[in-house]
Amino acid sequence: MKSSKLSIKFRITFWYTLVFSLILALVFFYIYFLSKSYSIHDLQEELKDESADMLENLYDKSNRNDILYNADWTKFYDDNVSISLYDKNSSFINGVLPEHFPDKVPFINNKVRQIKSDKNIWLVYDYCYEESPEDSIWVRSIASYGHWSRILYNMLWIFAVLFPITVFISAFVGYHILKKALQPIYTISDMAKEISFSVNLSKRIETSNTHDEFSYLADAFNSMIAKLEKSFEKEKQFTSDAAHELRTPISVIQSHCEYCLDELKLTDSVREEIEIIYKKTTYIGQLVSQLLTISRTDKHMFSLKKKK
Repeated sequence: MKSSKLSIKFRITFWYTLVFSLILALVFFYIYFLSKSYSIHDLQEELKDESADMLENLYDKSNRNDILYNADWTKFYDDNVSISLYDKNSSFINGVLPEHFPDKVPFINNKVRQIKSDKNIWLVYDYCYEESPEDSIWVRSIASYGHWSRILYNMLWIFAVLFPITVFISAFVGYHILKKALQPIYTISDMAKEISFSVNLSKRIETSNTHDEFSYLADAFNSMIAKLEKSFEKEKQFTSDAAHELRTPISVIQSHCEYCLDELKLTDSVREEIEIIYKKTTYIGQLVSQLLTISRTDKHMFSLKKKK
C-alpha cells in the first residue's frame, strides 16, 4: 500500500473542512426548508382564519346583504389576505382580487392550493357557504406567496455566495491553528535529528509544564536517549577495561618471545614459530592500544560535550 504524500496538517484540515462544510450545508437547508414549511403553514392558517371571519358575517342574515352588495374593499382585505365572493355559477359578487391573479381559476371546496402566474405565486382557499342548494356562496381567500418565495430565493443566493467564502476562511484559520498546535512535533523532530547527527547523547529535548501529549512524547524521547547514553557508557567502559586487562598478558608473551629469540639456542623451526607468535602478539598489542586510544578520545569528547 502506498503511503500518502500529503502532510498530516493538510489531511486533518481537509477532513475538518469537509465535515464543517457538510454540517453548514445541512444546517442551512434545514433552516431553508423549515422556513418554507412555516411560511406556507402560516399563510394557510391565515387564509382559513380570514375565510372563517367572512363566514361569520354571512351567517348573520341582517348583515349579509351589506356584505354581499354594499361593503367597501376594506371589508375584504386584512393581513395581506384578499377575499372575494362568488355565486353558485362562479360569478363575481363583491370583494377584492389581487393584481395579476389569473382568471377562471376553478373552485375546490375546503382545500388550500398553490396557483402560479407569470409574475407571482398565490395560495388560494375556497369555501362554499350553502344556506340551501339554490342559495350557495363561494368565499375565496387569496394570499400572495411571492414575497416569501423571493425571501427564500435570496436566502439561496446568499448561501451560494457566503458558503465558499466561509469554507475558505474556516480552512485557512483551521490550517494555521493546526500548524501552531503541531509546532512542538517539529521541535522534537529537529532536536532528535541534531542528537542523531552530533552523536551527543547528553542532549535532551526541552519539555513544557503543560502536561499534554507533546510533553509526554518529549519525556519518552528523553527517557530513551538516557537509556542509550547509559548503554554507550557501559560499552565504552567495557572496551577500556578489556583493553587494560589484555595489555598485561600480551606484554608478558612479547617479553618471553624476545627472551627466547635473544638468549636461547633454538632450532630453525622453533625460532620460526616463536617469531610468528611474537608478530601476532605485537599486532594484537597494537589493536589493544588503538582501542584504548579510541575509548579515551570518546570519553574526553563526551565530557567536553557535557560541560558545554
